[in-house]
Amino acid sequence: MAKQGGRLRLPEDEATVFLNPLRKGHDLCIVIEGTANLSGGRVYLDELIPRLLGEMPEARFVLFGSASPTLEPLIKTGKLVLRKPRVLPGTSLLGSIARLLWREFIFPFRLVRIRPTLVYTTANFFSPLLSLAGVPVVMGIHNLTPFH
Repeated sequence: MAKQGGRLRLPEDEATVFLNPLRKGHDLCIVIEGTANLSGGRVYLDELIPRLLGEMPEARFVLFGSASPTLEPLIKTGKLVLRKPRVLPGTSLLGSIARLLWREFIFPFRLVRIRPTLVYTTANFFSPLLSLAGVPVVMGIHNLTPFH
């Protein structure tokens, strides 16, 4: 990556252009899948997102999830774009199944229009469809309880 005109640019090689054809040239775009944001997950996002924006001000950040009072100022100033998934809220079984299906099938197709450089997920897993699309995924595991 190189800075060009104050913006971070990806290399112009054919592989990068093929795998990451971003809508706005080749700017860095990071999508955060933040639908696993109950209790600890919400605190995690509230701490992580402002720090990422501070460290990478030239990147475009898109959050799929819900806003919190901590993130509202970043959304209002346009530093963070919020996309609210239409899934059932809460911890009910039906809501949990709806979020799982959304993460596995709908979310990957929503990314087609955004064409991110990277996807960051807090759900402890990600859809295999993201791998087929050639989108690198960083999986944040903030709770190891399910793995014990």
